[in-house]
Amino acid sequence: NTNLSGMEDLLARELQTKMVAAADGRYVMLDYNQVRAVITEQAAALSGTLNEGLALDLGRLLGVEEVIIGTLNPVEAKNRLRIEVATKSLAVPSGQIRKEVKPFTYTFPKGTDETNWWHRIPDLANELAKRLNK
Repeated sequence: NTNLSGMEDLLARELQTKMVAAADGRYVMLDYNQVRAVITEQAAALSGTLNEGLALDLGRLLGVEEVIIGTLNPVEAKNRLRIEVATKSLAVPSGQIRKEVKPFTYTFPKGTDETNWWHRIPDLANELAKRLNK
């Protein structure tokens, strides 16, 4: 059983950093703390379920043109930590998919485990940003 508590938040922060760097001025990212506060407040009011509909509602509340949503699922593997990642960028308010990254398995380097995986999140964020910006 893999304990990856906190990975979503850390990956979201790192992905934001990578996307801003890759954007080259094409778009502006909202402050992560501001976004997180709105997500927490709205998700609590709506039973805590974060799905596409809620993401689009939050995008409208925040006044953004696009939201990026995704999933992280641990993958059982002998002696290696792996995670399946999928994401998509949705236009706000239409919900039209602008870019979709089909599920892929990211394998953390040897020696990465439940105690030190967070050191490798920038690498995962970089891979995800590359796939989103293709």
